Amino acid sequence: MKKIYTAIDIGSDKIKFVTGEYFGGKVNVLSSHEQKAKGIRKGLIVDPNLAINSIKDGIKEMNNMLGIEIKKVIVNVPDYNTKFMLVTGEVNIIDEDELITTDDINKVIKESVYAKLYEDYELITVVPLVFTIDDEETENPVGRTGKKLGMKGIMISAPKKNIYSVLSVMEGAGLEVIDITISGLCDYAEVGNKNLDKKVGAIINLGHETTNVSVYNKGKLMNTETIQLGGLNIDKDLAYMFNINIFDAREIKEKFASSHKRFIALNDVYEVKNTAEETIKLNQIEVTEIVMDRIVEILKKGESLSNHPIATSIMRLPSKKTNNKDVRNYKEIEGEGIEYDINETHIKIGNKKMCNCGEDTILHLNINENHIASITLDDGIKEDALETIENLKKQGIKTYMFTGDKKDIAITIGKILEIDEIKYEMLPTDKFKNYELVSKTGTTIFVGDGINDAPVLKRADIGISMGSVGSDSAIEASDIILVSDELNKIPEAINISKFTKLIIKQNLIFAMSVKVIILLLSVFGFANMYLAVFADTGVTLLTILNTLRIAKK
Repeated sequence: MKKIYTAIDIGSDKIKFVTGEYFGGKVNVLSSHEQKAKGIRKGLIVDPNLAINSIKDGIKEMNNMLGIEIKKVIVNVPDYNTKFMLVTGEVNIIDEDELITTDDINKVIKESVYAKLYEDYELITVVPLVFTIDDEETENPVGRTGKKLGMKGIMISAPKKNIYSVLSVMEGAGLEVIDITISGLCDYAEVGNKNLDKKVGAIINLGHETTNVSVYNKGKLMNTETIQLGGLNIDKDLAYMFNINIFDAREIKEKFASSHKRFIALNDVYEVKNTAEETIKLNQIEVTEIVMDRIVEILKKGESLSNHPIATSIMRLPSKKTNNKDVRNYKEIEGEGIEYDINETHIKIGNKKMCNCGEDTILHLNINENHIASITLDDGIKEDALETIENLKKQGIKTYMFTGDKKDIAITIGKILEIDEIKYEMLPTDKFKNYELVSKTGTTIFVGDGINDAPVLKRADIGISMGSVGSDSAIEASDIILVSDELNKIPEAINISKFTKLIIKQNLIFAMSVKVIILLLSVFGFANMYLAVFADTGVTLLTILNTLRIAKK
């Protein structure tokens, strides 16, 4: 059966329209068009009326080219603040023959996302990672038999304001939206192949004002982020450096510059007039160096999205500059580790499965198939952590540890710090549930720095995050930020708050007592004007002086 689809991609500089015919498992493009975007900035709609007119003009052009009227569309919504959540679900197979159908797939997907969406977010899609039939993993369960069907996947959701602003504009343009998507899902569909389906990597889509970085694992979208840098920044860099207008700068970027110096032609020259109407000659080296600097900045920002924690820990170890020229036959084995050759030596660094070792540590080192060492990485304990816990206990405050670390590590650290209760191997939902139980006992403070701590930081009576090492989501969710990451500031802040409360009580009792005494004296005729001034201005000055004691605390 033939089906015709029209997709609209709303960008900051251009709105793109594509109509294709789906037949035989393939999409054949029938027509495409680019329309100058108006009312849109950095992928977000800032002027709905201008945006509606731009879309109407584009659809009109498409209608003329196709000879049909487009009424329904698929729309690409902004990636800003898109959330990715690992979800699981399980359903019972109700068919008499226990045959699994597409209806069962839909049911388990719905079950996996039930009651897990944030209040101000809308579901985009669910990307299945693996299905299970009676706890046995499978890629395609349709047509097989079993009692229970399970699924683990990635739930992708976007802020309602991002989606509804686009839907509103489409409705204003007289179009019905039948489906929505995000650029991260579309990018892989464009460049993906069987080779990439086996790898972990990222796609960096350089737009006009923003850049989308999407991380994939075996063809599955795992995360996406929008960086506030794009091609326009390169245009401005060129315009500023060579004193030319922005339109000439864009043309130089698109027709003359290269992304790396290795691709340039040394003898190529580009002539252009600067703002003083002087003709200048540019070679590819100087132009490409400017473009490279900006692209490298964009790539580094994208790279930070997908850093592996273990690799980051190792790279932070002090060492001289690494020389890897003698490394040969380097291979990265997904989920296990790496192996390579140096001269005649074969080296493996990875988990216990890869290195055939029984030690339960994170990494192992094998040289020529012989186990040499086991490596453990940990975050260490902050120098002031023990002192902080001791000071909190002196104030009668009970302490808890909520961590995703393994049991042995968590208990060891908890005993060193003398923490009252230790909870380990916790998922973000476990932290939230356990916090709810603790919060029933009284006022609570939660201290965290990771993205998994954000929900509890937001829920806590007082949420405290780390300024330099804390994730953006943790900092945003917290009430207090420790800029210097010094934990001993917490008991200090509690002491200051208690002292402040004492000062407030002293000032209230003193002020009220003096006023009542002066009032009684005036009733019996013993109070004069001087006492009245003291009861008003004098008492105010004395309470201010008493309050200044807080600054010395």
